[in-house]
Amino acid sequence: KIPNKKINIKSKKAEYYKSKKIIIFKDDVYFEDLENKIEIFSNEITYNENKNIIFSNVPTKIYKDNKFKIKTTDILYDRNQQKIYSQNDGLIEDDKENIYELKNKFTFNLNDEVIKSKKSIITDKNKNEYIFEDIIINIKKNEIVGKEIQVNFENSYFGNNKNDPVLKGRAAISNENEFRLYKAVFSTCNIENKNCRGWELNSNEFTHNKEKKL
Repeated sequence: KIPNKKINIKSKKAEYYKSKKIIIFKDDVYFEDLENKIEIFSNEITYNENKNIIFSNVPTKIYKDNKFKIKTTDILYDRNQQKIYSQNDGLIEDDKENIYELKNKFTFNLNDEVIKSKKSIITDKNKNEYIFEDIIINIKKNEIVGKEIQVNFENSYFGNNKNDPVLKGRAAISNENEFRLYKAVFSTCNIENKNCRGWELNSNEFTHNKEKKL
């Protein structure tokens, strides 16, 4: 227990480097950040007390205030800045049933609830899949900004489960009510089986009303 840092840590093994104030916890590690309501589960966690940084380069799960579940490896958690960094892939689930697959590397600002990633695959509660590059996700405002976007709608989303609706574009902005895409191409044609007339809809600006599904 580290009362002045509001931290509790449990593990089966530990190595303490007193001069550097670095502790390495191993085997069934449970890290509890009482101040920020964060729990971390891993098989190895390094805590640098001077820098107030937690690091792990093995599979790790992070729970934030019952709002987020984060799975990744090679994680760095900066308690002072309230930011999580990773140079590897990550998976984040929020309390609204959205799943964020983050590729290559990502940053998660816990205070602002903003995620930045070079590439991301987002699956919403309706099973629609959004593939972005250079993405910024504001979970608090439920807003997404990114480029080189492809949306794979759930097949029956527009009323016909034989469809294969796909939407592509150069840049996109999404919020709670609508999804706006620029330089867009849209089709509901079944690409794999070609069980429909081949057609495309091209537009400089394409808007999808999520509530009305229009």
